[in-house]
Amino acid sequence: VRMLHQLARFIDGQTFYRPQEVSVLLRALQGDKPFDRCWFFEGLGGCRRRAGIAHWQSQPVAEALQPWLEFEQVLSRVRAIRLHDAIYSRGLSVQMAFQRFDQNNSGLLEPMEFCRALRVL
Repeated sequence: VRMLHQLARFIDGQTFYRPQEVSVLLRALQGDKPFDRCWFFEGLGGCRRRAGIAHWQSQPVAEALQPWLEFEQVLSRVRAIRLHDAIYSRGLSVQMAFQRFDQNNSGLLEPMEFCRALRVL
């Protein structure tokens, strides 16, 4: 039922999806290649009066239309959750962890600082 709902929204040309809805939509569309999904979705825009579909690249629906696999999306989320858990298991907030590993106080984690943070956590 959830897949059908997300498919109906996709066919309706809706572009805003919450992360869990994108996951359901990806499962529903996994039999189609990303190029075919994109071609179909852009074709919908040509049938509509509203211009909402025209800028889909900056909307959450783009995750379902980009050429990356569902597995990569799941893997990315698993990594984010593990990093979040590692930070909180050390008694730190995300902000505190960032400040701790931003050694040069640039306001950005440089690649080496990020690698160090991953090793420590």
